Amino acid sequence: PTFEEHPTNDEVNQTVGADWENVMNDKRYVEQISSISIPSLLIHGKEDPRPLESVRSLSQRLPNSQFKTLEKVGHYPWIEKPELTRKILRDFIRENIVL
Repeated sequence: PTFEEHPTNDEVNQTVGADWENVMNDKRYVEQISSISIPSLLIHGKEDPRPLESVRSLSQRLPNSQFKTLEKVGHYPWIEKPELTRKILRDFIRENIVL
């Protein structure tokens, strides 16, 4: 299923999008996020209605992050491509988490 096939509320999406942009442009937030040193993984579907550049920008501000863009995937990679998402998560954990 794609993002469009899931029940969504346009007003909520618009509000979340506006809030996201406000946070991403807030100097205090940028300073805080830049200080996060734990390994972070950001996964973004190329078909996601949320802007790719917003997530890429977040990834660039996280000093120890990995950013993955998935082809033919929308807002729900764990639903749309569960096996691929599972592999990405498993690889990330193996590379970054010491057990």
